[in-house]
Amino acid sequence: FPVILKKLIGSKLLSMQQTVAANSERIISRTLELLDGARRIHLVGVGASSLVARDFSYKLMKLGRNVLHDSDSHIQMANASTLGPDDVLFALSYSGASIETLRIAELAAKRGTTVIAVTGLHDNPLSRVADIRLYTIADEERARSSSITARDAQLTLTDLLFI
Repeated sequence: FPVILKKLIGSKLLSMQQTVAANSERIISRTLELLDGARRIHLVGVGASSLVARDFSYKLMKLGRNVLHDSDSHIQMANASTLGPDDVLFALSYSGASIETLRIAELAAKRGTTVIAVTGLHDNPLSRVADIRLYTIADEERARSSSITARDAQLTLTDLLFI
């Protein structure tokens, strides 16, 4: 048990440190400007990324921001159809290939909405749609821990934006 715990903590810490290092102060500042100036912020993601989107939406609401979030991808798509140029879509997908999240981002982009993508540090369809790209680093090699480190990396980034 102590060996497993030590490996888990080490993996989480490394993921958090690498995630912070992968995002420049300039891109974090620009993201904050966009979130602060948005009429509405729509947060989307599926699976573990939806949990992070929900957590971040709650934090943004505590700051008085007008936020849309639902765990149902059909409702996410319906919400995206109401977005416009004064809004921001904040899309989370470590793979950047989640079909639901990608379709929502494509719709928002067509409507002139600024798209901020939080993905892994690799070429992917979601990052190609995005105006702003934030990166998370996670050890996805081990199947059992895959969403754990990706989720922690995403939470680190959204917590940084909140603070």
